[in-house]
Amino acid sequence: MLYRDYEENEWKLMPLMATFLQHEKEHEQYVISEEELRAFEEMAHIDNLEFKEAEYDQETISRLNEVEDYPESEFATVTEYVLNDNVLEGTTLETKKQNEDLEAGILELTTIIGGGF
Repeated sequence: MLYRDYEENEWKLMPLMATFLQHEKEHEQYVISEEELRAFEEMAHIDNLEFKEAEYDQETISRLNEVEDYPESEFATVTEYVLNDNVLEGTTLETKKQNEDLEAGILELTTIIGGGF
């Protein structure tokens, strides 16, 4: 579902969902463009090829926006976070999330203390 757009140097979600028959079994596959599977259709390796826009929930899109500019070396981190909402231990993303939590806690504490005066 994720791929690296090298022209824009960022992570993106595959925009299309393809459905097709192969060996009389129906398959679904995320793809970047229709051309990826058209060649297989032309060679008669697959049948009944159809495409529709892939759908992603807002939470997945929001998580992608947070990490879309992470380097290619962070593939596992990006994939696990965007698709499964899981922050891998020992990663820069984990440190970033911990810092965000600390900042939010400090802001909340400051509001509570400041409201008491």
